[in-house]
Amino acid sequence: MVWPLGRVIKETEDTAYGLVVFKTNVAEFRPDISNCMSICYQVTTSFHVLENCDCLRHDVRSDLDLVIPSLMYTLGTCRDAFAVTDPSAYYNGQAARHYRIIWLDLQSAFMREGMNLLGRLALYARFIEGIVKTARGHHRAHSRDMEKDRARLDRLLLKQEGDPEDTAKSYQFTLPPLAINRRPINFSHVPASYPPPIPEPAPLSPTYSNSSSQSFSTTHTYGTGSGSLLAEPNHWARRIFDGQHPVHPLPYDIEPTRCYGTHQPGLLLDLHRENSFKVLELPFESSSAKVLLFYRVGDKRARIVFTEKGQRERHWYIMALSSLTIRRAGSALQLRRINQYDGKHDIWARLKFSCHERMVLLFCVIVAMKMQDPTLYPMALDEFPLQGGESLCWSGEIQNENLRHIMRIWRDFDSSCLRIEVTPKRGRMKVCPIWTAFLNEYVNEPGWVKRINPSVVYLRKLHPYIFHETYGLRFSTTGWIKLEFTYPDDADALMDVWDDICAGRI
Repeated sequence: MVWPLGRVIKETEDTAYGLVVFKTNVAEFRPDISNCMSICYQVTTSFHVLENCDCLRHDVRSDLDLVIPSLMYTLGTCRDAFAVTDPSAYYNGQAARHYRIIWLDLQSAFMREGMNLLGRLALYARFIEGIVKTARGHHRAHSRDMEKDRARLDRLLLKQEGDPEDTAKSYQFTLPPLAINRRPINFSHVPASYPPPIPEPAPLSPTYSNSSSQSFSTTHTYGTGSGSLLAEPNHWARRIFDGQHPVHPLPYDIEPTRCYGTHQPGLLLDLHRENSFKVLELPFESSSAKVLLFYRVGDKRARIVFTEKGQRERHWYIMALSSLTIRRAGSALQLRRINQYDGKHDIWARLKFSCHERMVLLFCVIVAMKMQDPTLYPMALDEFPLQGGESLCWSGEIQNENLRHIMRIWRDFDSSCLRIEVTPKRGRMKVCPIWTAFLNEYVNEPGWVKRINPSVVYLRKLHPYIFHETYGLRFSTTGWIKLEFTYPDDADALMDVWDDICAGRI
């Protein structure tokens, strides 16, 4: 079938635009919604490449016949959700609740088919990226990853179409693709006006509520013990999860996200009293569990808080990052502490991820905040690179303001995610990430990397995630990122490795 890719592109872009209102009003799911929007634009970029191809091979067309119907089913279900939104909810103060209910209904509709919106969009993006590489002659059509994705898409499309033996549930695809005949999704009726919510009890302090959620308010000043006010810091961790990274899915892990610590219901009030500020909040598994990171300005003390819904109230757990070490275990990160009786590691918390980029970013944030905390910790809690899945493609030494760093390129086995990471060359901080950036979108982009002289390489664009407040990248006069190598041989090796990556040899 010949699909009008222009219509598919427009429908995908419209869906990304329609998600903006949910991102604005449903704060607890904002990271996932931002990722969905980012993937939609990633998909349209790949379709634009295919649209400009003069003649598509037969295997490329057959893959498009598989992925586009499933994509259009998904986008159509999103349109069903957009259709029941009511702008008048803004005028009676019910926007957050209104859009939250619709979002939950939308996710429930997708989960009945076995995969939520973020998971299936990530699958589409990865599969279409493989199609683009096949169209460019990189022969990925029969790779192991593509075969796995085909099988997942076959299963998903079968559920979207219904039982083919049941004629009442059988559907035919017609052109244009926007006219795909879909099963209707029954969303909950969401009126614009709701019964007013039950008011919470009066807060115990200007920033702490004694409701079961124990959430901080959005105030930007905190009281100190002497009664003065302390300004909230603009910590670098607040800028990390911006939703602008690509998404490469990890294999599904049946074990849940959970914490094995001791419930401490009053910990948020204690953190407030000692002037610790929340610098990161990351939801897991539809926001049932969350991880929060706190930072104390005076001594840079860093703590991690894990919270999850219990049968009657939320449960709260806390540990200092200097008392933990972090390790990767497949699609999860394990936070471990030392057992005081046998000296071995016990798992304090297990955090499961659906995509590699979010795992990398949280790993880097935790390690960086721990290393920047001056509290001493035993050697048994030393940190190591994100092992257990990433392979080293290249490493070399670069300089920045007379400081020497080690730059590495890593590729993850499970997700095929490719990234740069920069760390100090030596000393206690040598395992502390300074910055990282994801590279898959730049593979095969003409002129992305340029050799200026034996020791200097320019990168045309990059979206770095920086894990230090005062660190800054170096730029050329034309805005390219400047990498200055200590040894020209490292620059030679980088150029050779990048050619191998683009050619599919690595």
